[in-house]
Amino acid sequence: MLCRQAGAGVLIRLADVLSCSTKSKNVGVNLELRELKILFDSGALKEAHICRLFDAWTLECTRPGLDPVSMTTAKSKDVRRFKSLDAAWRTAEEIGFRRATVKSGAAG
Repeated sequence: MLCRQAGAGVLIRLADVLSCSTKSKNVGVNLELRELKILFDSGALKEAHICRLFDAWTLECTRPGLDPVSMTTAKSKDVRRFKSLDAAWRTAEEIGFRRATVKSGAAG
């Protein structure tokens, strides 16, 4: 069983994070930063997309053959909205990406 320390003594099983895919291809999956890092470290994330959404930026990651993953806030579980492109890029780098695509709308 592959586990990773997630802070405050919490262990996250990789299988729990990977099993969060949905059956509908129209509905994305929302995960927190720590879960995205686990998926990236395991090789389960393919690309990062920084998407313009009205007055903010969002970060979406693609997984081969599965729904895209959007980053959420830790407290509210809402999709994380970045005020600047730079802030979204810094978060993509923190996850582990060295390249990201900038899009004018939500990835699809």
